[in-house]
Amino acid sequence: VEKIKIFLNGEKFDLKKIKNIISLEKEYKIYEITREILSDKANKILSYLEQTKEYMGVLYSLYSELEILYKIKMMKNDGKKFSSNYNTFKTQFEKVKEAFKVNNRIPNSYVIFKKLELEKNYSLKNLKNLVYRSWEIENNIKMGKIEMNTGVEKLIMEISSLYQKS
Repeated sequence: VEKIKIFLNGEKFDLKKIKNIISLEKEYKIYEITREILSDKANKILSYLEQTKEYMGVLYSLYSELEILYKIKMMKNDGKKFSSNYNTFKTQFEKVKEAFKVNNRIPNSYVIFKKLELEKNYSLKNLKNLVYRSWEIENNIKMGKIEMNTGVEKLIMEISSLYQKS
C-alpha cells in the first residue's frame, strides 16, 4: 500500500495507473520463487503459494526455466563451453542465441548467463524428465485430472528431490 501511495504521489487512486507496478511486482515475485525452487530453497514457497494461489504462474515460470536449463545442459553435453566471465559469455552467446528464442524473441544474454549457476545442479536426464513433468502436469491440470495446487506442489517436490543428483 505504501508503494502505491508513493507511486501516486498524492494523485487520486486509479487502478489503471497502478496495474503495471502491481503486475511487475507479481512477475518479479514469481521469478524469485522459481529461482528459490531451482536453488533447493523451496521450503517457504509452499506457504506463499497457498496464500497467493499463483500456482499456474509458478508452473509456467518453472517450465520455461527448466527448458532453458535443459538447452544449456544439452549444449554442454555436446561439447559447448560457456565461460563464467560475463564478457566472454556474451560473445559465446551470440553463436547460440537462436536456440533460446521463444515467441520470436531472443532473451538478453545476461538472463541466460545467470542460469549457468542453476544448470550445474541438475543432470541432463533429470532436466529432461522435469521438462516433461512440467508439460505433463500442465496438461493434467488443464484436463481436470489434478488440482493446480497438487500438481505444482508435486513438481516442486520433484525438483527439490533431484537437486544435485546425477
